[in-house]
Amino acid sequence: MEPADRTTTTAATTAPPRLAPFAQPAPGAGAAAARAYAESVARTVWGGPGREVREEDVVDLLLVVSELVTNAIRHGG
Repeated sequence: MEPADRTTTTAATTAPPRLAPFAQPAPGAGAAAARAYAESVARTVWGGPGREVREEDVVDLLLVVSELVTNAIRHGG
């Protein structure tokens, strides 16, 4: 018996995988959602009962989140 020819392919093995439709969000929507989430977490976790969150810390956090999302979009494709 000879081994099977490995160069033979069928349509089932060469068809691209089926993907779910993807709608890309509007530019900036990802960053806005990430900033809103980060701010809500910062204010509820950092600023628990009896603790106050400094506004400067929140502003710094939002800047970092914006930069991270922007870099991910720009360099991640």
